Amino acid sequence: MIEMRKQSGPPGLQEVTYVSNREGEFKPQAADKKRDTLFLHFSIISVCLVVMSGASSQTWSSPVIPKLKSNDTSINPLIEPATTLQISIMMGLPSLTSLFGTFLAPFLSDMFGRKKMLQFCGACMLLCDFIIAFCDHIIYIIIARCILTLFFMGSVSILVILVIEMCESHNRAKFGCFFGFFLSLGTLYSYVFGPMFSVRIFTLVTSIPLIVWIIVSFFTVETPVYLLSKRRTKECLQALQKLRSNKTRNEIQKDFDEIEDSIKQRQSFKNATIFSLFKTKETRVGIGLAMIPTLIHSGCGATVMLSFLGPIFNEAESGLSGNLVAIIVGVLKIFTVFITTIVVENFGRRTLLLFSTLGCALSQLVIGLFFYFKYIDSPITPYIKLFPVIAVVAYFIFYCIGLGPLPPTINSELFTSEFRSVAISILITELNILMFLLTAAFPLLARYVGLHWSFWFFSLFCFIGGAVIYVMLPETSDALILQQKLLELDMVVMKKQSGPPGLQEVTYVTNKEGEFKLQAADKKRDSLFLHFSVISVCLVIMSGASSLAWPSPVIPKLKSNDTSINPLKEPATTLQISMMMGLPTLASLFGTLLAPFLSDMFGRKRMLQLSGACMLLCDVVIAFCNNIIYIIIARCIFMSFFMGNMSILMIFVIELCENHNRAKFGCFFGFFLPLGSLYSYVFGPMFSVRIFTLVTSIPLIFFVIFSFFIVETPVYLLTKGRFKESLQSLRKLRSNKTSNEIQKDFEEIEFSLKQRQSVKNATISSLFKTKESRVGVGVAMIPTLVHCGCGATVVASFLGPIFNEADTGLSGNMVAIIVGILKICTVFITTMVVENFGRRTLLILSSLGCAISQLVIGWFFYLKYIDSPIIPYIKLSPVIAVMVYFIFFNIGLGPLPPTISSELFTSEFRSVAISIIVTVLSLILFLLTSGFPLLARYAGIHWSFWFFSLFCCIGAAVIYVTLPETRGKSIVEIQEELKNYKFSFKSRDTFKSNK
Repeated sequence: MIEMRKQSGPPGLQEVTYVSNREGEFKPQAADKKRDTLFLHFSIISVCLVVMSGASSQTWSSPVIPKLKSNDTSINPLIEPATTLQISIMMGLPSLTSLFGTFLAPFLSDMFGRKKMLQFCGACMLLCDFIIAFCDHIIYIIIARCILTLFFMGSVSILVILVIEMCESHNRAKFGCFFGFFLSLGTLYSYVFGPMFSVRIFTLVTSIPLIVWIIVSFFTVETPVYLLSKRRTKECLQALQKLRSNKTRNEIQKDFDEIEDSIKQRQSFKNATIFSLFKTKETRVGIGLAMIPTLIHSGCGATVMLSFLGPIFNEAESGLSGNLVAIIVGVLKIFTVFITTIVVENFGRRTLLLFSTLGCALSQLVIGLFFYFKYIDSPITPYIKLFPVIAVVAYFIFYCIGLGPLPPTINSELFTSEFRSVAISILITELNILMFLLTAAFPLLARYVGLHWSFWFFSLFCFIGGAVIYVMLPETSDALILQQKLLELDMVVMKKQSGPPGLQEVTYVTNKEGEFKLQAADKKRDSLFLHFSVISVCLVIMSGASSLAWPSPVIPKLKSNDTSINPLKEPATTLQISMMMGLPTLASLFGTLLAPFLSDMFGRKRMLQLSGACMLLCDVVIAFCNNIIYIIIARCIFMSFFMGNMSILMIFVIELCENHNRAKFGCFFGFFLPLGSLYSYVFGPMFSVRIFTLVTSIPLIFFVIFSFFIVETPVYLLTKGRFKESLQSLRKLRSNKTSNEIQKDFEEIEFSLKQRQSVKNATISSLFKTKESRVGVGVAMIPTLVHCGCGATVVASFLGPIFNEADTGLSGNMVAIIVGILKICTVFITTMVVENFGRRTLLILSSLGCAISQLVIGWFFYLKYIDSPIIPYIKLSPVIAVMVYFIFFNIGLGPLPPTISSELFTSEFRSVAISIIVTVLSLILFLLTSGFPLLARYAGIHWSFWFFSLFCCIGAAVIYVTLPETRGKSIVEIQEELKNYKFSFKSRDTFKSNK
């Protein structure tokens, strides 16, 4: 550009600045973006409290496992110490049970609304937390965790949908990253409080976000998309007006019209099923592409590391307690997620995923090497004892940059509103299956094979995932919904036409054939109401994450013979711990399967409220249980509602957001998940199991409160024919826009829905009838699998026990807290940079970073296993490696898979797809969390980490090959390109077309 010219039109017209290049072609200068409304921020943050609580519950095991295995009754609430098998079951089974939540939640959110289902899931998660807190038998804890995970994963499925439906194109990614932030916050929550309290008090503490969510949920609104899909036009407009109060009336009306057009176009797909999801190429390709970041998100080992962060670093003997490292990681995760939220719209999903995957792979590789030296008792171990700590910090920074917060946003962007619930259900189902496999197998693998092998597995999985992301995953950010099929890559001339005074100036773009096309509108700052809405629903994630991290500080107490810290009649056995960790993931299947469908029936908001209330109730039950069986049952119920909430949340967020901010707000999941984990890590060691369980329900309480102030997604409202409500919802969510812009957004949504009339009633069978839905399921499954297989859930749940065993000088609870902090920080980074680098890039980077980090961790535990003389010199290696691991995990694998899963499907298929994905996720989590304690005991903890490292490497490769980039692309464009999707071993920076 060599010359600047400024032209003014008639009075009343906006002055436009042009930039001319050497060829004399004039192009308008970008206009300033409007800030997102406070209410949008409030709504997103409110629902993210569920994510925070769920993440805290997922990492609950990190500070808890050492206590549950302890003979000290003062810290172990169980009647008897938990065995390795019980820990394995407790860690893995919840992931398997969460399949029900991930499969059902999106569908239930389509039936009853996103908000109501999130409220319901939050309440159920809260109930499970209370049950776990007051159980004294490992079996009851396992059951309760299974239920809690079920509802948590269901909540995640709904949250993605809710956030997407609340946000606009330009802020979807930013608010999507809120998931990653609250996930990290929930993780840090557990890491910080886990060592502070008894298992009982800590469990109660993890439920605090759920309590907050239940309270604030009444102040949030249903998504305009959902309201409009239910023909609640007035409510939809009201929701839009609240969420986008920064816009003018015309802009809000424009958004309403866009939602209405989108719904009308998808009427035939309104009740999307799994089968209808695969009828079109764009949905098939979308599901396939969405699988990539989801798989890497799972397989990078972040979940496993979060669950076992404390135990891992206690075993690493790095000189820092596992709890301290957990706190550090938790803080870093929150920080990185916050940064990611800011820069996500600038770098792109794919780039950030690649960066995150590679970083995680390298970090886990280092961790595995350290544990290998410790396993063989290498003489250099004392000299590199800080390596695992540094590696873990780096891991979670990289994780929170892409793999943590971005997958949910990417998943939501790949699908239209009618397919979004179905697709996200499929993706989260896949994620749960992977998480089950990882969390259940990690304890066994770490014990019988070596911790170093576990991290090396995760590292390998991240490397593979990074490769797959590079080859297959397209970018979806920075595109308008109506421009998906219109704009060409060969545009060469830009012309501006002005009308009479009072009319808005329109800029056209001409291609080489002289065809005029509308120029993409300048992005505006996302409204505060949109931020509020996404954050509000993310409180469910925070509470669920806090509950997931609940075992980390609680397990040692449940296994302790000290009745002052163990609320159980006898210490929990390894088998009971394994059941408590694994069964909830299995029980979460109900939530993941039902939540999306129920959200389609009753609305995203209503289902979120219902889930949040149920999660809160479960927290209360867990808090006052003195039998492990009751705790297991309560956690199973809690996880069922939580996973149901997760299923709805992905749909909710996608339907709230726009093209340009899907990934950003999708990263909110990744933020609140580590926030919930940190929540558990911090308060878990501070209180008894009972009090801690009640504390974890606090985010749910806030969510319940805030949920009444958020709106239903405009997409859902428009699909229900509630045009006025949809437009109102758009106006609230996009108050930063003018009335014309809002009306345009409304028309785009309406147009998108009209395009899918033939699959309006989507089912599982209809999900696979089209190529785009089939490919979407397949692609969305990839990041979900990597997300599960990376071991993050397992590590987060067993963080305390792992680092107590690592003997690094830091307690497992301290390591868990460090990890929780790191996760939050890295997810923040991801939220800011996801749109600059792209989902695919961050997923690959995250997978590779996780792989390397877990490789180092496994290496350290291997050296410890063989009693290597170098262990004293590298005792901090696992701490550092775990920190690096979660950094990389939160860069991509942590927050991105849900986003990617939601992006790959249209609204009518989203519930079905998300149910399937979350079901797979729950099954994998069940296997991982239940198998990890057994594997760690009988094979060696190093093998568990090496397994995760390998999974991450494989996942990085798969992402590189198969996952396309969804950054900057609207739902319609993604579907069109999924229809033309072709497999290639080359880097998939963009979709491959048939042309």
